[in-house]
Amino acid sequence: MENTMDILNKDFICSRIIQFCSIFIAAEICITSINTEKIFPTEMKNQNNTLSKPTSNRLLPQKTISPENNKVWTEPYTGIKFIQISGGTFEIGNPFGEGDKDEKYKRKITIKPFFLGQTEVTQTEWARLMESNPSRFKGGKYPVEKISIYDVNEFTKKMNELYHGKFLFRLPTEAEWEFACTEGGKKVRFCNGNNNTRNSEIHYGKQQTSPVASYAPNSFGLYDMSGNVWEWTCSEYSPHYNGNEEKCSLDFFQNNAVRGGSWGSKQRGVRASNRNVIYGGYGPSDADSHRGFRLARENR
Repeated sequence: MENTMDILNKDFICSRIIQFCSIFIAAEICITSINTEKIFPTEMKNQNNTLSKPTSNRLLPQKTISPENNKVWTEPYTGIKFIQISGGTFEIGNPFGEGDKDEKYKRKITIKPFFLGQTEVTQTEWARLMESNPSRFKGGKYPVEKISIYDVNEFTKKMNELYHGKFLFRLPTEAEWEFACTEGGKKVRFCNGNNNTRNSEIHYGKQQTSPVASYAPNSFGLYDMSGNVWEWTCSEYSPHYNGNEEKCSLDFFQNNAVRGGSWGSKQRGVRASNRNVIYGGYGPSDADSHRGFRLARENR
């Protein structure tokens, strides 16, 4: 944490820049630097100084940046890494005949190609865009949590504003989430590609979150889809698979489906087909340390 003298020195430097340069943007850079280092005194600094601090929208270039021609794309402003999911047809639901009733209504669904975050959105990635960190368990590489569906909606709006309609950033649908978790519809119980697991392989039955990508990924290259934090989807929950799982609202519902289980779940809760919902009295403003999100991206 910065001491008083460090902050005063930075304030002095900023005041000198403002005094001798009649450029308001320079002042904004200094102010942003001071505020964000208070959010993450160490984690916000990376070794190559790329994307080390949040950047104000007015400083971002207006030219959009196209993704690389391979399966991984790094969004340059936040540093979020996306994996290309090729799409295909699969059967959603529990293939083992176990679990809760809402997992057993299986149906075939076709998924279009899309990009999905390699990890849950981290606190550093969140702070670069939102310049805040609401999380209970602090750490730049830890998933951001204690965020409501309102907060996630605001984050995706800001992401979309950066690209002026070139891409659409959003939460994944429930069907997209399960397709990616099960490696394209394989018969697997857990999102690491295994039918048996323990909490040394998936982050569940713990006391708090862990840094993202602390455990092995699935064959799609996706980390922590089972465990760590429940992940919001953009689909309205239904106790039967009735088509809602394929739909995405760019706004929010009162009962969004969440998937994947969390650090506090039992093994049953982190199964690939397990479903949960944030209902009624909690509403879309509810937030706790068990829930975070993973971002999806599609081309317009």
